[in-house]
Amino acid sequence: MNSVIETIKKNPQVKSIAITGALMSLTKVIDFSKPYLLLPLRIAYALVTLLQIGLFYYTKTIIQKKNDLSVMKYVEPATPISGREHAKFIATTVREYDLNQLLTSFKQMLVTIGTTMFMHLYMGYAPPLLFQLVSAIRGFLDESEMKIHILNKPATDDLKRPFKSAGLLASYGQVLTDKRSVDDAELTKLKAT
Repeated sequence: MNSVIETIKKNPQVKSIAITGALMSLTKVIDFSKPYLLLPLRIAYALVTLLQIGLFYYTKTIIQKKNDLSVMKYVEPATPISGREHAKFIATTVREYDLNQLLTSFKQMLVTIGTTMFMHLYMGYAPPLLFQLVSAIRGFLDESEMKIHILNKPATDDLKRPFKSAGLLASYGQVLTDKRSVDDAELTKLKAT
């Protein structure tokens, strides 16, 4: 039993599936048409959304205050989805990398909020509010930038920059940081210019 719990804690995909299953079971029991249940759910969702936006802004100010100008070099592999035929060499600072990652996460959050609002306000579904209430908190705590800058975890192992891709697209190739790949890509870029 302990090994199952440890697997759920360590693996974000398994954790997400377990939470989704529990929430689906919960939504079958709850009658969302009752105003005394729906209003607190709406208020909780709005508060968590505002908290999430505030924490994104707070994290942005922390990144800007740290102003880590350490140079990062890495190679983004060519993937069929990106439309690039060749790997792309990238040289940036830790500050710029963190801000770009944070902006990407913020945009994803806005799309999720928009989708949830559409499903709730236009289509009349209340369960997405509960799902997004829980997954917003979980997702925010799983965010690499938040772990590094708010929870003050060291940028090692899974939190080492550049961050590894997670999810379905991870199989298309990971960012390369080994010296040989970076040097080859840098030389290719210099020859092209």
